[in-house]
Amino acid sequence: MNNGLNRFTNHVQQLEILVNKAKKQKNPALWLFNNNARTPFFMLEGLAKLYAGLQKKVYQI
Repeated sequence: MNNGLNRFTNHVQQLEILVNKAKKQKNPALWLFNNNARTPFFMLEGLAKLYAGLQKKVYQI
C-alpha cells in the first residue's frame, strides 16, 4: 500500500506548489494552464485509472 501511495505523492506535491502560486494571480485558471498544471493532473488520472482497474481484478476473484 505504501508504494502505491508514494506513486501519487510527487504529482500531488507538484500540484500543491502550482495551486499555491496560482492563488496569487489575477486569473488563476489561466496561470495554471500556462504553467503546465495539466501534466500532473493527467499523471494522477492515469494512476487512478490503473489502480481502479487493479482493484476491480482483486475483488472479482
